[in-house]
Amino acid sequence: MPRDSTPPIVPNGLQQMPTTAISELHAVSALINRVKGELGSDIADEIVGEDLREARAALHLAAIAMAEAEARITRQQRRISHLESLSMTDELTGLLNRRGFRGQVTKTLAQARRQDHGGVLMLIDLDRFKAVNDRFGHAAGDLVLTSVAGVLQNFVRETDTVARLGGDEFAILMPAAVVGESQQRIATLDRLLNRHIVRYGNAKIALHASIGCQAFTGRDTESDLLAGADEMMYAKKTATRKDRRG
Repeated sequence: MPRDSTPPIVPNGLQQMPTTAISELHAVSALINRVKGELGSDIADEIVGEDLREARAALHLAAIAMAEAEARITRQQRRISHLESLSMTDELTGLLNRRGFRGQVTKTLAQARRQDHGGVLMLIDLDRFKAVNDRFGHAAGDLVLTSVAGVLQNFVRETDTVARLGGDEFAILMPAAVVGESQQRIATLDRLLNRHIVRYGNAKIALHASIGCQAFTGRDTESDLLAGADEMMYAKKTATRKDRRG
């Protein structure tokens, strides 16, 4: 007797069950069709009818349990991703924080080694920022920080990474940037920041910033890169202070 080739039917309400459960139901249905082909439909129906109902009921319960488990796992994964994002993001500005930025530096240096190219790291430190907090309050200081974050985000390329490392210190990581070009970009950013005015109520708060720049290759380490840029930034800050006193 020819085998019944009728495709297995997924009971109503189970169309959205997990793929694993559907595959198991198909396997059961295929087995039943094979039994029908070997024993004859009438005899096979009597043998497997109750077993089929029990199997489908069990699969239905399993599908519900699996769907609930998958939903819990999905919610947990979203929560973990959210917490990881919070741990790497500066709450005030929405930029990467120091932890997130160091991770990006590690990835960029690894890519630089693979592709044999370098880049540039900029560190930006706001001068006399404490005076802003002391004179206008921390709300004004927060406004200055978010305003600086906006300036930096509008300044960078799509491939660059901007971060707030903490306090009044920011960073820009520019992979595959040419040193000569980066010097021009530093000069441009220096003008943007030191001419930027933040309005707080009736007050106009003028920004003052020092920028340090450090080129890197795939041979550099994360610690050396950050230390070099930090040294250049403080050298610029010291020179600026001398110029103002002079």
